[in-house]
Amino acid sequence: MVAERNYTIDDSQWATPALQLSPGWNMLRVNGSDEYINSTQVAAVQPLLGNFWNSSVSWTTTAGSNTTIIFIGTDIWAYGLAGPSQGSYHAMLDNVTIGQYSALAAVTDYNKVLFEAHSLDDGPRHYLVLTNDDEARSLAFDMAIVQSAAAFEPSTESVSSTMSSSAPASSTLATPLPSSTSALPPSPYSASQLASLAKAYHLHWTPAAYYVVILACLLVAAFSIMIIQLLMRHYRHGAADRSGQGYTAGIENPRRSRPSAKVLNALRDKEISHPTPSDDAHTMDFSTSRDSGRTAGSAGSARDIERHDW
Repeated sequence: MVAERNYTIDDSQWATPALQLSPGWNMLRVNGSDEYINSTQVAAVQPLLGNFWNSSVSWTTTAGSNTTIIFIGTDIWAYGLAGPSQGSYHAMLDNVTIGQYSALAAVTDYNKVLFEAHSLDDGPRHYLVLTNDDEARSLAFDMAIVQSAAAFEPSTESVSSTMSSSAPASSTLATPLPSSTSALPPSPYSASQLASLAKAYHLHWTPAAYYVVILACLLVAAFSIMIIQLLMRHYRHGAADRSGQGYTAGIENPRRSRPSAKVLNALRDKEISHPTPSDDAHTMDFSTSRDSGRTAGSAGSARDIERHDW
């Protein structure tokens, strides 16, 4: 048997199966998307967000607009705002009108209990509807605390699951306390319920957003240019190294020593002698040693003398 625990349904869960707002509501929070119909009221409420639970609040100044809280549990406390600008509203639980209440007060109370009910059946879904009755006066909802054991049973359908189209049966209700009832002491909240904030964030283009996007583009462009420069430098160094090794663009350097140059170098270094006629007077003799070159040279000189004399 699971013990009873508390969980929270926050106003920022609007448009989820746990909380539904009718047309005519304003929704404002610090982190996330804002939905509102009156920018003047938003400017007045925005500095006060820190006074509300989870730094968010929803409100309406349209008569007939309502908020519907869907929950599983035996007890519920719905919190909102009381003050000079607040008006009257009525509560309906499981299709039964419970009564009319007022949030009008001389002093602002950010932790006002708008409605509470007890001894409900734990297991079926319950529907609490709070409807604004005064045109141009406000009804503000902040959060609801629900006490339940069945909501934490593994086999029990979660509050955040898809809503059934059929209305639940009426439940036994305790008489709601007057609207001036003091707030409950702080209670531990379920992280699983807070994680059900299913409303997607919509980006609002502001000067700061444009600045961030432009700065990011400039950084990406600078990084790309740096990478291109590094690649070009690496390519140039590689091409220079290949040229120094006798290669140009992958082709072997065609500059090679010609045979005639090798012979001239050998003659200059006296590794071979100048060609001289051989004994048969038909072939030329290239001596490859310096001594034989000198001998051959002497013999050649003698033959030249003899040939001259002859």
